[in-house]
Amino acid sequence: MRLLAALQRNKEQLKVLNLGDLLTIRHHSSDFNGTRAEQINMRLQLIALAFGLMAPFWIPIDYYSLNDEAFSTMVWMRIAFSISMLLIGFSTAQNFSIGDSRIRLALMLLPPGIFYVSSIQILNNSLTSEALLVGYTFFPFLMVVMLTIFPLTMLEGLSYTTLVTLFALAPHLLQGELLSAETLKDLWLLGLLAGICMWPGMAQLHMLLSLYRQASRDPLTRLVNRRILIKQLQCQIRETARDPSRNLAILLMDLDRFKRVNDTYGHLVGDQVLIDFSTLLSDCAGKEDTAGRYGGEEFMVILPHSDAQTALSIANSINQQCRERPIELDSEQFDEPHFNYSVSIGVAQLRAGENELALIERVDDGLYQAKADGRDCVTLMD
Repeated sequence: MRLLAALQRNKEQLKVLNLGDLLTIRHHSSDFNGTRAEQINMRLQLIALAFGLMAPFWIPIDYYSLNDEAFSTMVWMRIAFSISMLLIGFSTAQNFSIGDSRIRLALMLLPPGIFYVSSIQILNNSLTSEALLVGYTFFPFLMVVMLTIFPLTMLEGLSYTTLVTLFALAPHLLQGELLSAETLKDLWLLGLLAGICMWPGMAQLHMLLSLYRQASRDPLTRLVNRRILIKQLQCQIRETARDPSRNLAILLMDLDRFKRVNDTYGHLVGDQVLIDFSTLLSDCAGKEDTAGRYGGEEFMVILPHSDAQTALSIANSINQQCRERPIELDSEQFDEPHFNYSVSIGVAQLRAGENELALIERVDDGLYQAKADGRDCVTLMD
């Protein structure tokens, strides 16, 4: 019964998201951050292209509403605004990190913010109707509403909203009306709108994180699954290819005689062994390392910035700690109080020009050699 309860708790933990997941990215995995970066950049491109294409269509309204000097200035400003947004929209790259996406989103807010501040100055110095002025003063509110399509944490949403608020305050500051009733009214409305608009962004983040964890995590061990391991390995190989001074190594592990464990003690105890070993891997893996369940009783650890000797040291540590972690048994079902299990490990460092398939094949040969040498040992393929 205790084993069933432990397995159930482990599965439930995979589904539950705490408030910290929505506040910051501190507890987000690197693989999820990469996926969220892709989502942010895809939506950012669409928004930037829409702004860039639609901006010139306001020029006819300016033509009938502004004097010649103001109209000429406004046309050049709109063209510059449109071009800058189109450049952001058409800019692409193979891989954006979450940091890159944050910077790009901030940069996308700059052209409309600068355009808003400049246009308000021109319109206030021209004899413009109140109706036309309203067509420009909505810009800060539009920028805040635009943030709702991005899966952002609360702190990210507050940061971008603060940037928009600074743009909204700039015209009032330049006119010496920072504490006027009009300014306070705009601030109140902008704050209310920002508070409402941050919820859809966090709701998207919550849904994206929930779906991603269900699709990318092994429900038993809570480690990443094989698909994510291969994706992470491909990404790390590309990063290593860009920087020849950077190392990359992987470990491939197989629990020794695991079928015998299931046959002797039952599948629930076998599941307990898998959970125990996954906990050991999580404790041994560094912040930038990726540990995952490769399949069945096989596990993999990706070690960026590690050479063969560093990876060999980590593998030996895992092998040693595995021997020192007895699995407790239910005294009512089994005669023995506990039993020990072991692991065989293959180690390989990435070679120049090698892809993920060749690297995995080589480390798999190392694992096969470790088993051929009597199991419960580590083999470096170098």
